[in-house]
Amino acid sequence: MKNTASFLTLILLPFLLTACGTFEVSVLPTPTFTPPAMPVPDWLTPPPVSSVQCPPFINETVLPDKPDDAQSYIGHHYDELNMPEGLIFNGAGMLADDYSWMWVSRPDFDMEWIEQMICRDVNGTPYSTVVDSVKIPKLQEGYKRADVCSPVSGIGPVIVFGEYDKTRPQTMSLNTQGWKMYNLDFGIQINLQTMRFQTLSLDGLECVRASGLGD
Repeated sequence: MKNTASFLTLILLPFLLTACGTFEVSVLPTPTFTPPAMPVPDWLTPPPVSSVQCPPFINETVLPDKPDDAQSYIGHHYDELNMPEGLIFNGAGMLADDYSWMWVSRPDFDMEWIEQMICRDVNGTPYSTVVDSVKIPKLQEGYKRADVCSPVSGIGPVIVFGEYDKTRPQTMSLNTQGWKMYNLDFGIQINLQTMRFQTLSLDGLECVRASGLGD
């Protein structure tokens, strides 16, 4: 009996639907979420650079008229990857957004430069000018550049040279392990306010040459 009732229901179902009218079923669309556009911070978006803003992008490939005078390099432009003959690039680093330092060598002495980035070309390559230059000692065995010194004012980084002895016990200073330096004989400081070199007093200064630098 149950099977017969089910069979009759299947047969009569189309007639019942027709008699009662047509049912329209609408499928709701799947909701989508479009995240709002977030503004990009200015510091992540480099300003547009026009080649018109940059002077002729020509780095010098010859030495100045007085190549042994550190001051003669001021106002000139050099590419660390294409230095003039007689000038060797040793290292560089940033001081501020548009200022950097560069360490170069001549046969008889080294120099430290402060460079100002004037602009960038259409490819983003910086074009810089030497704004200050000073002679610094050349590295020798047992005579190096200090890695940390104390106490110094917070006006900017320092450049100090002196002797050290790797046979002596190491010490720890300003979270740097190495050898305590002695006979400090050269000191200058970069003033980050003026972006120029200034004399650094060595009185009471203690410096360390960090270990693990290949000395």
